Order: sequence, then C-alpha cells, then structure tokens
Amino acid sequence: MAASDKLYELAAKAKETEVKLNAAQTEGKAALNAEVEVAKTAASAAAEDLRGRQTAAEDSAANWWTGVQEGWSDHVADLRSKIEERKAERDAGHAARRAERAEDYAIEAVVFAAAAFDEAEYAVLDALLARVEADEATAA
Repeated sequence: MAASDKLYELAAKAKETEVKLNAAQTEGKAALNAEVEVAKTAASAAAEDLRGRQTAAEDSAANWWTGVQEGWSDHVADLRSKIEERKAERDAGHAARRAERAEDYAIEAVVFAAAAFDEAEYAVLDALLARVEADEATAA
C-alpha cells in the first residue's frame, strides 16, 4: 500500500472520529461509558499494532519512529493509570477538575495528532519526490 493511501485512510479516520464525537455529545452517561470502552479497546489495538511495527524497524527513520512510539505508549499508559485513579473521585469539585484535565488532555492529543498528520503529509510527499528522483536517475 502506498504512503498516500495511508494518508487517505487517516483523513477518513479523522472524519469518522468527528462524526462519532458529534453524536457522542448527545448521548447519556451509560452510552458515553460504552463509547469510551470501545475507543479504549481500539486505541489499545492501535498501540499494539505500533509495537508490532517497531519490532520490524530496520533503518534509522524506523528506529526514530520506534522511539516516538515507545514514548507515546509510555505516555498513554501513564495517562490511563491516572484516569483510572481519577474515576474514584466522586466529589463535585474533583469531578469538575477531572473534566478540565480530561478536556486539556483531549486538546493535547488532538494537537499531537495534527502534528503527526502534518509529518505524515511531509513524509508522503518526500517519498513521492524520492520515487520521482529515483525513476529519473534510473532513466538517465
């Protein structure tokens, strides 16, 4: 599969996520809890896929991405641990602060994803350019 195809898949995934989030805003707590569990399972599967890919890393770019993926996995594990701790909080003040922290985390995750998307776009375009240059060199 070409890198550009992966970029198109990412764009479709972003749109799908947008639709789900818009729908989730009108759901009750039980439905939101269910959505959170589904998203958590999907995120865990994606993280596992990333870990699987890191074992196949063969060059410096892949090794760099391996480091990014490991850092992200550690970050996610730490945040999930904190999320589980916070679920025990019942006080309204604590719940409000937890909501603010969760919103802040969500914003940062989106910012990270946007930066990753920009990097993916650059990588795809650079790969296309490298292929054109390789084809030109072969033809010469």
